[in-house]
Amino acid sequence: MSLTEIFYEVLNKEDGESRIIEAMEAANKAFSQILVPDTEE
Repeated sequence: MSLTEIFYEVLNKEDGESRIIEAMEAANKAFSQILVPDTEE
């Protein structure tokens, strides 16, 4: 699943401003798993 798909999946669950933050956190978590451990963000 792409980062965009993860973002929109979480974003579309419910309405509300907090949903944007949750979508960003979900995409960030997925992205962090892709990075090589020695990579600086």
